[in-house]
Amino acid sequence: MKNMSQSPLLYLDNNASTPLATPVLEAMVNCARCQHGNPASPHQSGRKARQVVELVRENTLADLGGEITGTQPDRLVFTSGATEANNIAIRGLAKDGPIILSPGEHPSIDRVAQYMAKNLNASIVWLDVNQEGVIYLEQLESYLRRGAGLVSVIWGQHETGIVQPMGSIAALCNKFGVPLHTDATQIVNKIPINVQEIPISALTFSAHKFHGPKGIGGLFVRGSADLKPLLWGGFQQAGMRPGTESPVLVEGLRTAWLWSQSQMGVSGSSLSEMRDFLEHQLRNAFPEVVFHGDSALRTPQTSCFSVPSLDRQALLMALDQVGVACSTGAACESGAVQTSEFLRAMGCTAPLLESAIRLSVGYLNTRQEMEQASDRIINSIKNLQRRISPQSTTVPARREGLKMVD
Repeated sequence: MKNMSQSPLLYLDNNASTPLATPVLEAMVNCARCQHGNPASPHQSGRKARQVVELVRENTLADLGGEITGTQPDRLVFTSGATEANNIAIRGLAKDGPIILSPGEHPSIDRVAQYMAKNLNASIVWLDVNQEGVIYLEQLESYLRRGAGLVSVIWGQHETGIVQPMGSIAALCNKFGVPLHTDATQIVNKIPINVQEIPISALTFSAHKFHGPKGIGGLFVRGSADLKPLLWGGFQQAGMRPGTESPVLVEGLRTAWLWSQSQMGVSGSSLSEMRDFLEHQLRNAFPEVVFHGDSALRTPQTSCFSVPSLDRQALLMALDQVGVACSTGAACESGAVQTSEFLRAMGCTAPLLESAIRLSVGYLNTRQEMEQASDRIINSIKNLQRRISPQSTTVPARREGLKMVD
């Protein structure tokens, strides 16, 4: 077996982080050379820095479909990333009543909610999902009728790519007057978003998920939403997130936004084409393979699959040795040995849980890389299968149905 030093790295972990696009790096370097002032300073250098920050804020809001004029304009709060934005949203938007969450939330949402339940007398209500990972709208409506303080449903799930029906979710929350937050980290600049068409209260994203820099993200907040700050300090960003903004990171976010939008526009199907090619090759090689959520709408870059009888950690290490970078789930959970709670909620049996691997492509990947990656992945799986004891038998790939509970 070749090791990584002999094989060019094939990066298929774009849901964890994407490589910085060259135009983004160039824009950040140029900004760093000329923007030295603090955006809050009143002198010329500070005003120039402020102009960079506010122009990016306004243009990004407009791209999302946000309202930038009127008596209650929508807001865009720059943060250090989606984790901070999620914390601000959950802590700052929740009203009296239970917090309703889907089982597929990122740790930066479900753990802050659990903290609030333990320390701030909040309560959590968990939604169920069907075998394709989609929530039951009837169950959500039932919970909303009983009263709720906040709903947070991830738009594109980070492990499987399953896309929730956000338009219908938002309509229900709007009907009952409950604020709705969505973590759109894996969907921004992959699928078009218009917040005027979908009346969400808040939306989070992170630049390094679309070939921008690490260390900056955003929280879209509806003008009518009552958001309480998580931090206290200066008056920056209307007090919603005090602290000095970085024009360099802001410029990097904006350049990455425009660059990834251009990639989505000229080759909108390229991500799904690369993903589908990988799945086709794996399906031909292993008839028993299961692609989680493949009958539902998914983000175009994500594929989560299981080959029963394989151990996911063993496969992950084998792929790393041959120069394929992928994962077994969220990067924030990469050190954990637990199986996916979301796949468990979908009704996956133990053999599927224990063998689940996530592949995620990006705009800098190529079709040639997909051909190389599929060969390496198939060979690695076959090598592992040969090592399995002859007494071991492949457990049929199946799911256990889950009942919807009101």
